[in-house]
Amino acid sequence: MLYLHPLFQSLMFILCLYAFYLGFARFKSLHLHQKAKFQRKRHALFGLIGLAGFLGGMAGGSIIGGIYKLDPLIGELHEAAGAVMAVLMIFALATGLIQYLKPKPRKLMPALHALANLIVLILFFVQVYSGVGILNRAA
Repeated sequence: MLYLHPLFQSLMFILCLYAFYLGFARFKSLHLHQKAKFQRKRHALFGLIGLAGFLGGMAGGSIIGGIYKLDPLIGELHEAAGAVMAVLMIFALATGLIQYLKPKPRKLMPALHALANLIVLILFFVQVYSGVGILNRAA
């Protein structure tokens, strides 16, 4: 059960990475002035599932940490990066929802939405690094 959290979060990372890939088409058309087909519904679906899953996985990780009585001090970096990720994911979900429900030409909001998601994807590697340390100490 200890490995359920990292496996689930890895799956959510893959879904978010795919959503990010789909969103790159929009970035190319808005900011690089290149023709690109943006699969809006697919991007929104995979982004929603991935980000909501990440947030749910954070709750699951906290529960698993409690079950295994993991020392909170060994996970300080993991928890801090997770907290930053949670704020960015909530922001990304909110801006994504606004853009999906009220589509109109925008430049700043899509850029901030993409930046928040890019930082989340980068912080995932901090989570992997710190999570491996936690797993090694717990085993």
